[in-house]
Amino acid sequence: MSTNKKRMKLSKTRQNSEMKLIKAIAMSRIPGTIRGLRLSAKNLKNCKTSSDGAKSPCDSQCPPPCPCPPEEPSCSPPPPPTPICPVTPELQSKIKFWKYASLFGAAPGVLIMIIVTTININKESENPRPPYKPMEYMYKRNKRFPWGDGNYTLFHNPERNPVPPDGYEVPDPAE
Repeated sequence: MSTNKKRMKLSKTRQNSEMKLIKAIAMSRIPGTIRGLRLSAKNLKNCKTSSDGAKSPCDSQCPPPCPCPPEEPSCSPPPPPTPICPVTPELQSKIKFWKYASLFGAAPGVLIMIIVTTININKESENPRPPYKPMEYMYKRNKRFPWGDGNYTLFHNPERNPVPPDGYEVPDPAE
């Protein structure tokens, strides 16, 4: 036999075995069907049942259907629930420590910072605001704001924010 004929024969057998494998995989993956169902339906047409209980030649051709593979979610049972850790006395003491630390440490710290900030704001409001210096390069509006006349921000404070070229809109409340 020539090498080309050998190659063709090998490639045909390889193609046949690959096709059989693909058919077997496709049959096992189709939802609602069981492996071997089509084979058994095809072979059962030619099978005859014997009354004496002897084995039929069809029994060897039609194996029982296999169960679903475990990777299919429809057949696998749900994962077991995650067990909850029991509360031990050591864990209970840690929980109690952090509860009291946040109650008596963090909450008073926040209250103290609120008081300090309020005092600083009151001191700052007593000082006069800085005088307005018209500088051409500082207040140049290249892109105007899309609301109003385009000169004011959304958070404009007429007491603290000067608007060029006029400066402050209202007199200083600290004076």
